[in-house]
Amino acid sequence: MRWIASLWLVFLMAMPSFAGLNISVSPAGKSAFRVDISPGGTDSVIRAGSWTGEVRPLDAYGRAKVPGIEISWPAASEEIYGLGQRFNSLNQAGRKCEMWIRDEPGQSGGTASYFCTPVLFSTRGYALFAADNPEGDFDLNSSHQGTNRYRRAGQTATFYIAVGGSLKELLAARARIQGPFRGIPDWAWGPWISRNSYENQGEAEAAIRGSLERGIPVAAIVQEAWKGTSENGNFNNFSTERWPRLSEYFKLCADNNIRTILWQVPVIHPSSPEYADGVKAGYFVKAPDGSVRARRHWLADFANVDFTNPGAVAWWKDLLRQAVRQGVSGFKVDDGEDIEPEDVFSDGRRGWQLHNEYSVLYARAVASLFKEEKISSILWVRSSSLGGERTPALWAGDQYANWEQLRSLVPAGLSAGISGAPFWGHDIGGYIGTPSPELYIRWAQFGAFCPLMQYHGQTAREPWNFGKEAEDAYKTLANLRMKLKPTLIALGNEATKTGLPIMRPMILEFPDDPRFLGEDSQYMLGPDHLVAPILQEGAMRRVVKFPKGTWVHLLDKRTFKGPVDADVEIGLKSVPVFVRKK
Repeated sequence: MRWIASLWLVFLMAMPSFAGLNISVSPAGKSAFRVDISPGGTDSVIRAGSWTGEVRPLDAYGRAKVPGIEISWPAASEEIYGLGQRFNSLNQAGRKCEMWIRDEPGQSGGTASYFCTPVLFSTRGYALFAADNPEGDFDLNSSHQGTNRYRRAGQTATFYIAVGGSLKELLAARARIQGPFRGIPDWAWGPWISRNSYENQGEAEAAIRGSLERGIPVAAIVQEAWKGTSENGNFNNFSTERWPRLSEYFKLCADNNIRTILWQVPVIHPSSPEYADGVKAGYFVKAPDGSVRARRHWLADFANVDFTNPGAVAWWKDLLRQAVRQGVSGFKVDDGEDIEPEDVFSDGRRGWQLHNEYSVLYARAVASLFKEEKISSILWVRSSSLGGERTPALWAGDQYANWEQLRSLVPAGLSAGISGAPFWGHDIGGYIGTPSPELYIRWAQFGAFCPLMQYHGQTAREPWNFGKEAEDAYKTLANLRMKLKPTLIALGNEATKTGLPIMRPMILEFPDDPRFLGEDSQYMLGPDHLVAPILQEGAMRRVVKFPKGTWVHLLDKRTFKGPVDADVEIGLKSVPVFVRKK
């Protein structure tokens, strides 16, 4: 095993000296160091305990072409995990990773991400994590020339280096320095239902009753088509046309212990009566010429609320407060990516500094509203960055309903969890298009054993729409999910205290087994449940890498003695879960 308790990284040749930067290194607790970089000195070498690197100034970096820095350190034979939600692989060694969140359905074959964060962990026994997240990128020895690089905009930076003998030690160091994490309420661990969209009250109630009549548990329902129009001032209020008997809907939910989560975006349209007030008070993100910056892409012409302005935060929360008081327990915090590099914010920062952080400020405002109203709530956030640990939870964004996208979600969930988003889930069935019954069942078998469970899509995702076999399979999975709730609640509590993910890479729990260094098609749900989803069309079996110990199938009680790679049958009526025998 390549973990080492102490790490000595040295360059094999003399490093050149660069003028222009000051470097200060100070202890940050056990086996961790804080590194502060600022302009104006002549330093170039960073020595943080056993970790050694180099920093140099960049004259012009990124979309805004502002001065920046490059931090480099020797690449070794290593796996590197983290850096946000990564759809292409759990191991990012040998790859490039952009620190610029992007709204791209399908994630462009794995290169784009809704969750980018400068947090990485190496199997050579070190972790690197920054204190903020302006535009940046990591090149982790993609050219195989022996060097890792982190480049970023701005020449003032703080980051941390931790060294340790295991991945768990490094995660603990990061959580100690950048925690605490915030948890989610107990009710949120049950199955959620959703569609884009339940177009009115009747459709939403039919979905609820259809589930309950079939014995399918529902913990929460997500409502996307709830808003009124901007023109009549009801963009943040329930539409009386769509929801003519709102109190009856909330009574149905209350009678069945079902929570309501509403879709939300951080914008106001010029046709809204509130818009003029926001312009006058300076509550919107501005263009360099001082005008309100109109969005150019999705939700074009809307204005982004400036969450660096405390007055804007208070004003915007008041726009949402009435809906929250009517019985809402969370928001699906959509969008948050449409910040241009040149945008100007109330606190003096520019878009290149805040593009990633904007999503966190947006979620923080929503979370504070629920705290003020004393409501046990959850946020279902699409985009996130450093600091999202305190505004959970995260969903994986928009996937196509195909097998390739299902496969990409396993490394995405693993990398998100290890990067600081342990409360993670995805759209069972995929968002874009309509899955086959087989794909729907396999997606549900995976989703039922992720940190959060929700079906959602552009077309209906209720399981009875995919035939009796899919309905029966989903019913089994949803009821198993309810039985698993105590375990999930305990894992969630552990995550808030320690930073340990709920959905865990195999290497995290079994660091001495080299089979698991790059494994990202199976995982551990906590320390005792091994999940090995079927990810290929037509497959009725797969190879499961069992660690040392005895593993028992959750339903049929087949037993496997590890360590062994076993060819295991997992049918459409089965589950891909094996429990460690103690």
